[in-house]
Amino acid sequence: MSDKTTIDNIHVVVYGHEMLDEVITRARKNNIPYDKEMYYDFHAHGHDHLVHQQGQLTLVEDPTPNHSKEGSLNDLFELYISREEVKDKFAELKEAHSNGAVIESIPKNWIGDWTKATNPIWDGENYEYRIKPEEDLKLGDKVIGIRTDCAIVGEVTSVSKKKFCVNNLAFLKDQVSPLTDVQYDDIRFLINGLKGHD
Repeated sequence: MSDKTTIDNIHVVVYGHEMLDEVITRARKNNIPYDKEMYYDFHAHGHDHLVHQQGQLTLVEDPTPNHSKEGSLNDLFELYISREEVKDKFAELKEAHSNGAVIESIPKNWIGDWTKATNPIWDGENYEYRIKPEEDLKLGDKVIGIRTDCAIVGEVTSVSKKKFCVNNLAFLKDQVSPLTDVQYDDIRFLINGLKGHD
């Protein structure tokens, strides 16, 4: 085992509330993921060893054997900030996520499907991330189409490179959103209920 101190083998003893506040303030300032349950773990469980684990800063009761090297808070943050992957690896995805893009993740060495990452932890060691690809609509898909002059719920009746027809009315691609069967049925039920009250 190497004697070199790294982000994966260092721990910092957190001595009190003020120090824990400093940890969270620095993590936020530097966009470093941290466990949102740190206050609880500190007060309720007595966890007082700060480590980098599963892509985020967290508190543990016993840092050994993986985080056996003790260091200062400054040492930990210098190691964390100097890591190239923390600075740049997810920068574009983080920006897209903050602008409303849906981010998906999949554990590395996993056979399965991508899943929505509501609050990504940006753990490049254990997960892969991507922006959810846009799904192409096809004939018969249930959709809602909204233009300035009308809105319609129906099925896609024709598709071209730039347009969709919904119940034979033309819509640009960004004016059409897919619906699940339940959403489709609920909206149709609502519309039919409103028509009955005219």
